[in-house]
Amino acid sequence: MTPDEFQTYRSQLTRLIRTKMELCDSEGCACGNKCVVWTAGLDADGYAKFTMKNKTHKGHHYVYKKLVGPIELECGACEGEGGDCCDGTGMDPDPTIDHLCHPHRRCVTVDHLEVVSRSENSRRANARLQSGFRRADHNG
Repeated sequence: MTPDEFQTYRSQLTRLIRTKMELCDSEGCACGNKCVVWTAGLDADGYAKFTMKNKTHKGHHYVYKKLVGPIELECGACEGEGGDCCDGTGMDPDPTIDHLCHPHRRCVTVDHLEVVSRSENSRRANARLQSGFRRADHNG
């Protein structure tokens, strides 16, 4: 993401959530990605969060919904599950978002977010732990 693209992205997000974000360039990022990083409130697990109209939102979920669309996953997309995630509607009843730019839970860059089933998200997390991955965060 170029500085100009970051400024456009930041301006879109700021209008949506009125919070602070910064660009983490590859020199300062452990992940080597250029992430748009949430610098406001975090939950106990280190994920971006904010409250709007008396409802708490996860920052990366909110940004994804506003800039990409609903967090939905067709059952055929449930990797390695043979459709076990389905509830009879053809859609995963409880999809989530995986950060592709691990280890950064504060990233709200939509290109770094992927909708997956909860079991796929857990499988990926376990694989990262088994490969020696240790969670870190942007600049603290």
